[in-house]
Amino acid sequence: MRCPIAFAVLLLGAPWSDVGAQTVIQAKEDLRIDAESHDLLPIWWLWVSPKGVMVASQQQDRNFRIFAPDGRPLGTVGRNGQGPGEFRRVEGTRAGWIGDTLWLTEAGQPRLTLVGPDLKLVRMEPLPTELIGPRGETLTEAPITKPFLIGIAPDRSLLTMSLWRDGAVLPKWLPVPADHSRFFLRESRDGRMVQFLGAIPNDVTACEFGDSKGRVVVPWCPRAAMTEPLDRNRFVVVTAGASNASNGSYRVVVIDAGKGDSLLNREYRYRPVPIPSRTIDSARTALMSAKEIPPQLLQMYRKAKFPSHYPPFRNALMGRDGTIAIELYGVVKGMREWRFLDTRGNDLGVVAFPASVRLFAVEEGRAWGTDGEPGDQDSIVRYSWRAGR
Repeated sequence: MRCPIAFAVLLLGAPWSDVGAQTVIQAKEDLRIDAESHDLLPIWWLWVSPKGVMVASQQQDRNFRIFAPDGRPLGTVGRNGQGPGEFRRVEGTRAGWIGDTLWLTEAGQPRLTLVGPDLKLVRMEPLPTELIGPRGETLTEAPITKPFLIGIAPDRSLLTMSLWRDGAVLPKWLPVPADHSRFFLRESRDGRMVQFLGAIPNDVTACEFGDSKGRVVVPWCPRAAMTEPLDRNRFVVVTAGASNASNGSYRVVVIDAGKGDSLLNREYRYRPVPIPSRTIDSARTALMSAKEIPPQLLQMYRKAKFPSHYPPFRNALMGRDGTIAIELYGVVKGMREWRFLDTRGNDLGVVAFPASVRLFAVEEGRAWGTDGEPGDQDSIVRYSWRAGR
Protein backbone atom coordinates (compact mmCIF):
# COMPACT_ATOMS: atom_id res chain seq x y z
CA MET A 1 0.00 0.00 0.00
CA ARG A 2 1.32 3.43 -0.90
CA CYS A 3 1.61 6.04 1.89
CA PRO A 4 2.29 9.37 0.14
CA ILE A 5 0.41 11.78 2.39
CA ALA A 6 -0.23 11.05 6.05
CA PHE A 7 -0.55 8.16 8.41
CA ALA A 8 -4.10 9.20 9.28
CA VAL A 9 -5.17 8.29 5.75
CA LEU A 10 -4.22 4.69 6.52
CA LEU A 11 -6.80 4.46 9.29
CA LEU A 12 -9.63 3.97 6.82
CA GLY A 13 -10.61 0.44 5.96
CA ALA A 14 -7.60 -1.34 7.49
CA PRO A 15 -8.07 -4.71 9.22
CA TRP A 16 -8.47 -5.25 12.92
CA SER A 17 -6.21 -7.54 14.87
CA ASP A 18 -7.78 -8.82 18.07
CA VAL A 19 -5.26 -9.33 20.82
CA GLY A 20 -6.50 -11.82 23.37
CA ALA A 21 -5.16 -12.66 26.77
CA GLN A 22 -1.61 -13.98 26.59
CA THR A 23 0.80 -15.58 28.99
CA VAL A 24 3.41 -13.05 30.04
CA ILE A 25 6.97 -14.18 29.29
CA GLN A 26 9.59 -13.28 31.91
CA ALA A 27 12.72 -12.02 30.16
CA LYS A 28 16.00 -13.37 31.56
CA GLU A 29 19.06 -11.18 32.01
CA ASP A 30 22.01 -12.71 30.15
CA LEU A 31 24.46 -9.79 30.25
CA ARG A 32 25.14 -6.94 32.65
CA ILE A 33 27.82 -4.28 32.24
CA ASP A 34 27.89 -2.97 35.78
CA ALA A 35 27.82 0.82 36.18
CA GLU A 36 30.20 0.99 39.13
CA SER A 37 32.68 -1.53 37.77
CA HIS A 38 32.93 0.32 34.45
CA ASP A 39 32.47 3.85 35.87
CA LEU A 40 29.35 4.48 33.81
CA LEU A 41 27.41 7.71 34.29
CA PRO A 42 23.70 8.19 33.48
CA ILE A 43 23.13 6.97 29.91
CA TRP A 44 21.00 9.17 27.66
CA TRP A 45 20.92 6.79 24.69
CA LEU A 46 22.12 3.28 23.96
CA TRP A 47 22.67 1.99 20.41
CA VAL A 48 23.43 -1.55 19.30
CA SER A 49 25.17 -2.41 16.03
CA PRO A 50 24.13 -5.26 13.69
CA LYS A 51 26.95 -7.30 15.29
CA GLY A 52 25.85 -6.54 18.86
CA VAL A 53 28.41 -3.82 19.69
CA MET A 54 26.93 -1.41 22.26
CA VAL A 55 27.46 2.38 22.25
CA ALA A 56 26.44 4.27 25.41
CA SER A 57 26.29 8.07 25.50
CA GLN A 58 27.87 9.79 28.50
CA GLN A 59 26.64 13.37 28.58
CA GLN A 60 28.67 14.47 31.60
CA ASP A 61 31.90 13.38 29.90
CA ARG A 62 30.75 14.40 26.39
CA ASN A 63 31.74 11.02 24.97
CA PHE A 64 30.55 7.53 24.08
CA ARG A 65 31.60 4.27 25.72
CA ILE A 66 31.87 1.26 23.39
CA PHE A 67 31.40 -2.36 24.51
CA ALA A 68 31.77 -5.67 22.66
CA PRO A 69 28.82 -8.10 22.41
CA ASP A 70 30.27 -10.07 25.35
CA GLY A 71 30.49 -6.92 27.50
CA ARG A 72 34.22 -6.22 27.15
CA PRO A 73 35.04 -2.49 27.05
CA LEU A 74 36.46 -1.57 23.64
CA GLY A 75 37.23 2.09 24.27
CA THR A 76 35.82 5.61 24.16
CA VAL A 77 34.82 7.92 21.32
CA GLY A 78 34.67 11.70 21.66
CA ARG A 79 35.58 14.36 24.19
CA ASN A 80 34.38 17.80 25.24
CA GLY A 81 34.81 20.48 22.57
CA GLN A 82 33.67 21.63 19.15
CA GLY A 83 36.50 20.32 16.96
CA PRO A 84 36.73 17.09 14.96
CA GLY A 85 35.62 14.13 17.06
CA GLU A 86 34.48 16.43 19.88
CA PHE A 87 30.97 16.94 21.27
CA ARG A 88 29.14 19.47 23.43
CA ARG A 89 25.56 18.13 23.48
CA VAL A 90 25.63 14.36 23.64
CA GLU A 91 22.02 14.24 24.89
CA GLY A 92 20.80 15.19 21.39
CA THR A 93 22.90 12.63 19.54
CA ARG A 94 21.54 10.03 17.14
CA ALA A 95 23.67 7.16 15.84
CA GLY A 96 23.71 4.30 13.36
CA TRP A 97 26.02 2.24 11.18
CA ILE A 98 27.09 2.27 7.54
CA GLY A 99 28.67 -1.15 7.31
CA ASP A 100 31.13 -1.23 10.23
CA THR A 101 31.39 2.58 10.36
CA LEU A 102 29.58 4.30 13.22
CA TRP A 103 27.93 7.63 12.46
CA LEU A 104 26.99 10.17 15.13
CA THR A 105 25.12 13.47 15.08
CA GLU A 106 24.98 16.25 17.65
CA ALA A 107 22.08 18.60 18.44
CA GLY A 108 22.78 22.10 17.20
CA GLN A 109 25.77 21.01 15.08
CA PRO A 110 25.11 20.53 11.33
CA ARG A 111 27.66 17.78 10.92
CA LEU A 112 28.07 14.04 10.84
CA THR A 113 30.91 12.28 12.67
CA LEU A 114 32.08 8.98 11.17
CA VAL A 115 34.08 6.55 13.33
CA GLY A 116 35.75 3.35 12.11
CA PRO A 117 35.67 -0.06 13.82
CA ASP A 118 39.07 0.79 15.34
CA LEU A 119 37.28 3.71 17.09
CA LYS A 120 39.37 6.26 15.18
CA LEU A 121 37.84 9.30 13.49
CA VAL A 122 37.28 8.60 9.79
CA ARG A 123 35.99 12.03 8.75
CA MET A 124 33.45 14.76 9.41
CA GLU A 125 30.69 15.52 6.92
CA PRO A 126 28.54 18.68 6.84
CA LEU A 127 24.77 18.36 7.10
CA PRO A 128 22.36 20.76 5.36
CA THR A 129 21.01 23.60 7.47
CA GLU A 130 17.97 24.40 5.29
CA LEU A 131 15.31 22.45 3.45
CA ILE A 132 15.36 23.02 -0.31
CA GLY A 133 12.35 22.39 -2.52
CA PRO A 134 12.31 20.17 -5.62
CA ARG A 135 13.11 23.15 -7.88
CA GLY A 136 15.74 24.68 -5.63
CA GLU A 137 13.39 26.80 -3.51
CA THR A 138 14.68 27.53 0.00
CA LEU A 139 12.33 28.04 2.95
CA THR A 140 13.43 31.51 4.01
CA GLU A 141 10.73 32.45 6.56
CA ALA A 142 11.23 29.33 8.69
CA PRO A 143 7.64 28.00 8.57
CA ILE A 144 9.09 24.72 9.84
CA THR A 145 11.64 23.82 12.46
CA LYS A 146 15.08 22.86 11.23
CA PRO A 147 14.90 19.26 9.95
CA PHE A 148 16.51 16.89 12.44
CA LEU A 149 18.46 13.86 11.20
CA ILE A 150 16.87 10.60 12.38
CA GLY A 151 18.40 8.15 9.93
CA ILE A 152 20.53 7.49 6.87
CA ALA A 153 19.03 5.48 4.00
CA PRO A 154 20.99 2.77 2.17
CA ASP A 155 21.57 5.18 -0.75
CA ARG A 156 23.11 7.65 1.78
CA SER A 157 20.19 10.08 1.52
CA LEU A 158 19.08 11.72 4.79
CA LEU A 159 15.96 10.79 6.74
CA THR A 160 14.72 13.77 8.74
CA MET A 161 11.92 14.87 11.03
CA SER A 162 10.55 18.38 11.49
CA LEU A 163 7.52 20.28 12.76
CA TRP A 164 5.59 23.04 11.06
CA ARG A 165 5.05 26.19 13.08
CA ASP A 166 1.49 27.03 14.12
CA GLY A 167 -0.08 29.43 11.65
CA ALA A 168 2.69 29.07 9.06
CA VAL A 169 1.95 28.90 5.35
CA LEU A 170 3.68 25.91 3.80
CA PRO A 171 4.74 25.69 0.16
CA LYS A 172 2.69 23.38 -2.06
CA TRP A 173 5.62 21.01 -2.48
CA LEU A 174 5.52 20.27 1.27
CA PRO A 175 2.15 18.47 1.63
CA VAL A 176 1.82 18.37 5.41
CA PRO A 177 -1.86 18.23 6.50
CA ALA A 178 -2.92 21.14 8.67
CA ASP A 179 -3.98 18.89 11.55
CA HIS A 180 -0.63 17.07 11.67
CA SER A 181 2.48 18.21 13.48
CA ARG A 182 5.58 16.04 13.10
CA PHE A 183 6.43 15.04 9.56
CA PHE A 184 9.14 12.95 7.93
CA LEU A 185 11.17 13.52 4.78
CA ARG A 186 13.88 11.96 2.72
CA GLU A 187 16.44 14.55 1.64
CA SER A 188 19.49 14.59 -0.59
CA ARG A 189 22.88 15.25 0.97
CA ASP A 190 22.57 18.95 0.07
CA GLY A 191 19.17 19.31 1.78
CA ARG A 192 16.89 19.05 -1.26
CA MET A 193 13.61 17.32 -0.49
CA VAL A 194 13.43 13.98 -2.29
CA GLN A 195 10.26 12.54 -0.80
CA PHE A 196 7.57 13.32 1.74
CA LEU A 197 7.20 10.16 3.84
CA GLY A 198 4.27 11.04 6.09
CA ALA A 199 3.11 12.89 9.18
CA ILE A 200 1.71 12.24 12.65
CA PRO A 201 -1.65 13.65 13.79
CA ASN A 202 -1.20 16.66 16.03
CA ASP A 203 -1.68 15.06 19.45
CA VAL A 204 -0.27 18.19 21.13
CA THR A 205 -3.62 19.95 20.80
CA ALA A 206 -5.36 17.03 22.54
CA CYS A 207 -2.71 16.77 25.24
CA GLU A 208 -2.65 20.45 26.18
CA PHE A 209 -5.28 22.82 27.50
CA GLY A 210 -5.24 26.61 27.45
CA ASP A 211 -5.17 29.68 25.24
CA SER A 212 -2.81 32.41 24.04
CA LYS A 213 -2.01 33.32 27.67
CA GLY A 214 -0.55 29.92 28.42
CA ARG A 215 -1.08 26.18 28.17
CA VAL A 216 -0.80 23.22 30.52
CA VAL A 217 -0.04 19.58 29.72
CA VAL A 218 -2.86 17.17 30.51
CA PRO A 219 -1.75 14.02 32.41
CA TRP A 220 -2.38 10.54 30.94
CA CYS A 221 -2.99 11.90 27.48
CA PRO A 222 -2.36 9.17 24.85
CA ARG A 223 0.40 10.44 22.58
CA ALA A 224 1.73 8.85 19.42
CA ALA A 225 4.90 6.79 19.73
CA MET A 226 7.41 6.53 16.90
CA THR A 227 10.68 4.81 16.25
CA GLU A 228 13.58 6.41 14.40
CA PRO A 229 14.86 4.62 11.29
CA LEU A 230 18.57 5.25 12.09
CA ASP A 231 20.16 2.58 9.84
CA ARG A 232 17.08 0.34 9.65
CA ASN A 233 15.37 1.99 6.65
CA ARG A 234 11.93 1.69 8.22
CA PHE A 235 10.11 3.21 11.14
CA VAL A 236 6.97 2.62 13.17
CA VAL A 237 4.21 4.98 14.26
CA VAL A 238 1.76 3.84 16.95
CA THR A 239 -1.34 5.96 17.55
CA ALA A 240 -4.14 5.62 20.10
CA GLY A 241 -7.65 5.21 18.76
CA ALA A 242 -9.22 8.08 20.72
CA SER A 243 -8.07 11.20 22.55
CA ASN A 244 -9.40 9.85 25.85
CA ALA A 245 -8.14 6.27 25.22
CA SER A 246 -11.60 4.83 25.81
CA ASN A 247 -12.25 2.86 22.62
CA GLY A 248 -9.84 -0.01 23.30
CA SER A 249 -7.71 0.16 20.19
CA TYR A 250 -4.41 1.44 18.89
CA ARG A 251 -2.91 1.34 15.41
CA VAL A 252 0.53 0.27 14.26
CA VAL A 253 1.85 1.58 10.94
CA VAL A 254 5.26 0.63 9.54
CA ILE A 255 6.72 2.87 6.83
CA ASP A 256 9.50 2.05 4.38
CA ALA A 257 11.76 5.05 4.92
CA GLY A 258 13.33 4.75 1.48
CA LYS A 259 10.14 4.51 -0.61
CA GLY A 260 7.36 5.80 1.63
CA ASP A 261 5.39 2.56 1.26
CA SER A 262 3.24 1.22 4.07
CA LEU A 263 4.67 -2.16 5.08
CA LEU A 264 2.14 -2.81 7.85
CA ASN A 265 -1.10 -1.14 8.85
CA ARG A 266 -3.05 -2.89 11.56
CA GLU A 267 -5.28 -2.00 14.46
CA TYR A 268 -4.99 -3.84 17.78
CA ARG A 269 -7.62 -4.17 20.47
CA TYR A 270 -6.95 -4.06 24.19
CA ARG A 271 -9.02 -3.74 27.32
CA PRO A 272 -9.16 -0.03 28.32
CA VAL A 273 -8.57 0.73 32.00
CA PRO A 274 -10.62 3.60 33.50
CA ILE A 275 -8.83 6.22 35.61
CA PRO A 276 -10.57 6.43 39.01
CA SER A 277 -12.12 9.84 39.64
CA ARG A 278 -10.23 10.09 42.95
CA THR A 279 -6.96 9.61 41.06
CA ILE A 280 -7.85 12.44 38.67
CA ASP A 281 -8.84 14.68 41.59
CA SER A 282 -5.58 13.94 43.39
CA ALA A 283 -3.53 14.68 40.28
CA ARG A 284 -5.35 17.95 39.67
CA THR A 285 -4.82 18.99 43.29
CA ALA A 286 -1.13 18.14 43.14
CA LEU A 287 -0.65 20.14 39.93
CA MET A 288 -2.45 23.14 41.36
CA SER A 289 -0.45 22.92 44.61
CA ALA A 290 2.93 23.22 42.93
CA LYS A 291 4.94 26.28 43.93
CA GLU A 292 5.14 29.46 41.85
CA ILE A 293 2.41 28.56 39.35
CA PRO A 294 0.96 31.69 37.69
CA PRO A 295 -2.75 32.31 38.47
CA GLN A 296 -3.83 31.84 34.84
CA LEU A 297 -2.28 28.35 34.78
CA LEU A 298 -4.06 27.44 38.00
CA GLN A 299 -7.35 28.23 36.28
CA MET A 300 -6.38 26.10 33.32
CA TYR A 301 -5.58 23.11 35.51
CA ARG A 302 -8.93 23.62 37.25
CA LYS A 303 -10.82 23.58 33.94
CA ALA A 304 -8.73 21.07 31.99
CA LYS A 305 -10.48 17.85 30.97
CA PHE A 306 -8.46 14.76 31.81
CA PRO A 307 -8.73 11.51 29.83
CA SER A 308 -11.23 9.00 31.16
CA HIS A 309 -8.89 6.02 30.62
CA TYR A 310 -5.19 5.28 30.93
CA PRO A 311 -3.30 5.37 27.62
CA PRO A 312 -2.64 1.98 26.02
CA PHE A 313 1.11 2.41 25.49
CA ARG A 314 4.14 4.47 26.42
CA ASN A 315 6.84 3.77 23.87
CA ALA A 316 7.74 1.74 20.77
CA LEU A 317 10.91 0.19 19.34
CA MET A 318 11.81 -1.59 16.12
CA GLY A 319 14.64 -4.02 15.47
CA ARG A 320 16.68 -4.51 12.31
CA ASP A 321 14.94 -7.85 11.83
CA GLY A 322 11.59 -6.03 11.68
CA THR A 323 10.50 -6.97 15.19
CA ILE A 324 8.19 -4.37 16.75
CA ALA A 325 7.99 -3.82 20.51
CA ILE A 326 5.28 -1.70 22.15
CA GLU A 327 5.65 -0.77 25.80
CA LEU A 328 2.27 -1.15 27.48
CA TYR A 329 1.24 1.52 29.94
CA GLY A 330 1.69 0.96 33.65
CA VAL A 331 3.72 -1.22 36.01
CA VAL A 332 2.48 -4.68 37.01
CA LYS A 333 4.04 -6.15 40.17
CA GLY A 334 7.26 -4.21 39.65
CA MET A 335 7.50 -5.14 35.96
CA ARG A 336 6.95 -3.30 32.69
CA GLU A 337 5.35 -5.30 29.90
CA TRP A 338 6.13 -5.03 26.19
CA ARG A 339 4.06 -6.54 23.39
CA PHE A 340 6.26 -7.95 20.62
CA LEU A 341 5.11 -8.30 17.00
CA ASP A 342 6.83 -9.84 13.99
CA THR A 343 7.25 -8.14 10.61
CA ARG A 344 3.71 -9.10 9.58
CA GLY A 345 2.20 -7.75 12.80
CA ASN A 346 1.59 -11.17 14.34
CA ASP A 347 1.98 -11.50 18.07
CA LEU A 348 5.20 -12.92 19.47
CA GLY A 349 4.04 -12.54 23.07
CA VAL A 350 4.05 -10.10 25.96
CA VAL A 351 7.45 -9.91 27.66
CA ALA A 352 8.05 -8.51 31.15
CA PHE A 353 11.15 -6.60 32.28
CA PRO A 354 12.02 -5.01 35.65
CA ALA A 355 10.45 -1.56 35.94
CA SER A 356 13.88 0.01 36.44
CA VAL A 357 14.99 -1.14 32.96
CA ARG A 358 14.70 1.17 29.92
CA LEU A 359 14.85 -0.64 26.60
CA PHE A 360 16.65 0.93 23.63
CA ALA A 361 17.07 -1.90 21.10
CA VAL A 362 15.18 -5.11 20.34
CA GLU A 363 15.03 -8.10 18.04
CA GLU A 364 13.05 -11.33 18.18
CA GLY A 365 13.94 -12.98 21.49
CA ARG A 366 16.43 -10.33 22.69
CA ALA A 367 16.48 -6.78 24.05
CA TRP A 368 19.11 -4.30 25.21
CA GLY A 369 18.65 -1.52 27.72
CA THR A 370 19.87 0.27 30.82
CA ASP A 371 19.11 -0.39 34.46
CA GLY A 372 19.26 2.37 37.04
CA GLU A 373 17.28 4.98 38.90
CA PRO A 374 16.68 8.33 37.13
CA GLY A 375 19.73 10.58 37.40
CA ASP A 376 21.87 7.80 38.89
CA GLN A 377 24.47 5.57 37.29
CA ASP A 378 23.14 3.22 34.62
CA SER A 379 24.26 -0.35 34.00
CA ILE A 380 23.89 -1.82 30.51
CA VAL A 381 21.77 -4.97 30.39
CA ARG A 382 20.78 -7.52 27.78
CA TYR A 383 17.80 -9.85 28.09
CA SER A 384 16.69 -12.92 26.19
CA TRP A 385 13.62 -15.14 26.06
CA ARG A 386 11.98 -17.71 23.86
CA ALA A 387 9.47 -15.92 21.69
CA GLY A 388 6.03 -17.45 21.33
CA ARG A 389 4.07 -17.85 18.11
